[in-house]
Amino acid sequence: MFFSLKYLPTSILKIVFFAFLLNCHFVLANWEIKDLSTLDPFISNASLTLGHNNNATILSNGKEVFKQEGENNNTNWTGPSNINHNLSFSNLNPAIFTDNSNQLTAIVVNSEGKIAAIKQNFDDTIWKKPIVINKVLTLSQFDPQTKFNSSSSGNIVGILPDHSIYALTPDSDEWKEIQIAQNDRKVEFISPSIGIQENQAIIAWPTLNGQSFVLNTRRYNFTNSIETINTKPYPNGTTQLRQLKVVIDANGNSTLVTTVFAQGYKTYISTLKTDQKEWSDFVQISNNDSFSSDIAINRNGEIMVMWKQGVNKIMAANITDGKLIQESKSIVFSGVNVFFGNGKDTLSINTHGDAVVIIQDSFTNPINFRLIVCYKEALKKEWKNKILQENSQNFPFSTIILNDLQKVVALWNRQGNSFPPFFAATNLHLFQEEKLPTTDSIFPDSGPSQGGTEVIITGSNFKNTIAVDFGSRPALSFHIDSDTQISAITPIGTGTVQVSITTKSGMAPLNATFTYDPSPFVKGLTPSRGSKKGGNEVIIEGVFFNQTSKVTFGNKKALSFRVNSDNNITAVAPPGHGMVNVFVTTPLGTSPANTPADQYTYGNNQPSSMNFIGKTVKNIFATQTVKLNHLTWRPSTDPNVAYYQVLRNGVNVAKVPLKGPFEYNDNKIKGKVAYELITVDSEGNKSVPLEVILIN
Repeated sequence: MFFSLKYLPTSILKIVFFAFLLNCHFVLANWEIKDLSTLDPFISNASLTLGHNNNATILSNGKEVFKQEGENNNTNWTGPSNINHNLSFSNLNPAIFTDNSNQLTAIVVNSEGKIAAIKQNFDDTIWKKPIVINKVLTLSQFDPQTKFNSSSSGNIVGILPDHSIYALTPDSDEWKEIQIAQNDRKVEFISPSIGIQENQAIIAWPTLNGQSFVLNTRRYNFTNSIETINTKPYPNGTTQLRQLKVVIDANGNSTLVTTVFAQGYKTYISTLKTDQKEWSDFVQISNNDSFSSDIAINRNGEIMVMWKQGVNKIMAANITDGKLIQESKSIVFSGVNVFFGNGKDTLSINTHGDAVVIIQDSFTNPINFRLIVCYKEALKKEWKNKILQENSQNFPFSTIILNDLQKVVALWNRQGNSFPPFFAATNLHLFQEEKLPTTDSIFPDSGPSQGGTEVIITGSNFKNTIAVDFGSRPALSFHIDSDTQISAITPIGTGTVQVSITTKSGMAPLNATFTYDPSPFVKGLTPSRGSKKGGNEVIIEGVFFNQTSKVTFGNKKALSFRVNSDNNITAVAPPGHGMVNVFVTTPLGTSPANTPADQYTYGNNQPSSMNFIGKTVKNIFATQTVKLNHLTWRPSTDPNVAYYQVLRNGVNVAKVPLKGPFEYNDNKIKGKVAYELITVDSEGNKSVPLEVILIN
């Protein structure tokens, strides 16, 4: 959480910067530095990803993978291992991402010159079949005009040098082209920028319009809507672009920072609200000597921006509603020529508001470059630092990532020969020296399986607790009473489970347990769906089923049931509709609602539509113009689909039979038209619509 000055009148809100010298007495302990070039001597570029569970992965330009397992305070790297899918050694900026399910996705180039996504679970050794973008690019096109980014949910967006845009979802085996190539005049050496969070993405790139620079933007929602944002002219007098970076929050609000030359190097910010189609006016935040900048956002939507100010000063501020809310002191370096690294992330903030940035500065006599990590705790103004490496000619590449468990991983190379040395540094507990939490006791230590028992947990070092778990289930709620006591409400459960306390420093040793009173507990249903008419058998799995007296689907009794064992019941579903919980009653009590394991859905699987695309066809012959919106899709693989519906601007315009043809032609339609495709099964269940918007 960032400090806010919202209670001060805006008319008197001023931004005040303070300075401190970068001295050696600041301590940043426990950094473990590894020279990766001793393992992969040909590494010259790399990508870094750090998961919420502390698993870290590096992908080199040679398609070599290094992994650092997050458990047990591990700082060792394993590898390298090669992806081995007939790939090319290219100058495409390597990209690797991890999602909340621990799945890795590598963006690479195959031997045909096509970009591919290859996935692997972090704990596996085999990479899955590549998902290829069917477009051949020459090696000179890859860098820097190709860019990819991913959200923690696993959604990926990429833009190619021709400004075509592609999207890939975690469960898809095919890239979706969401924008065809544009005939824009590119700005060489300025990469496009992609901000992405959950299901929202913002893609921005500068182009030349005559002699003027303009900003092009597309906003994409993974529910299949692409939106063109009005082009934005750069500030008057702009003759050179230095940097551009955009971020977006989960609600679709976007912010950018850009550094340009306009009678001096200047840094600007601009915002784009989710309900708007035009960026706000550029606001200059620097003086006329700002050579570089960066911006970062966390999952809470809190934004921090940093920029160079003068020869040896770095400024930092938070942004709220397009305005700077200054909370930190500036950073003054004893060297000169201070600038950020050129990796994907040089500034990183976590959901607590802690921040890290990787910077280099230099001395001219003799020439000596230093690589420095600066870091600041949330709500504090002082930046601290650690010199990671010095006495170097230069550091061409550097990047850094900070996660919510306060693990930091930095990656950089040092000026050298054709393949300069490459280093990775890890710090497991950057911001505090406090000990891990410990648990001593829990009272009471037992309660009903329905949950809801208020317990008192005693121990130590609880003040920064971020999670309380009973087995695999989080507490319904918890309150930090003091550094030695937590009050928590138990979730549903069965048997005896470990009670775990997790703070920013890590997890407490599993010294406490909680035992649920014996009572029936449903763990799964097979099948979990059936006809609205009922009558089908359902296998119920769980515990304590002996002496079952009643089985209900929602508030309706099963037509019949038999107890196969203490862990298994066969029941006949009654008629019903919608989604209900299945309950088992014995003399010990009634099973608690265990969503989603005990949920039963009436009606067949909701069918899914596939690959809905459309294009506008315009044919001119003689004196007549024919305008045609041509929509196509692949048939659904769901066997329950009965037919397809096509809607135009919310009105049903076509019913397409199951056997196709899988297309719809709409004649003489002008302007902007929104089409939706829905699949319908024999019982009338409809899928979530897929949408495509055409303009002619």
